[in-house]
Amino acid sequence: MNLSAGLAGMPEGFTLKSVSCVTADSVGRALTKIRYIGHSNAHDVMDAVCQK
Repeated sequence: MNLSAGLAGMPEGFTLKSVSCVTADSVGRALTKIRYIGHSNAHDVMDAVCQK
């Protein structure tokens, strides 16, 4: 998965590293895993659920 326009809502100074689809969370919702480097150079990951 590629977010060519970046990721809206992230704070200034972050670097998007990768975005991937994960099969499901504990209740069966499809997840997107977002890996990034924050302003303080800390590597972090966040999970997102698609909203309809």
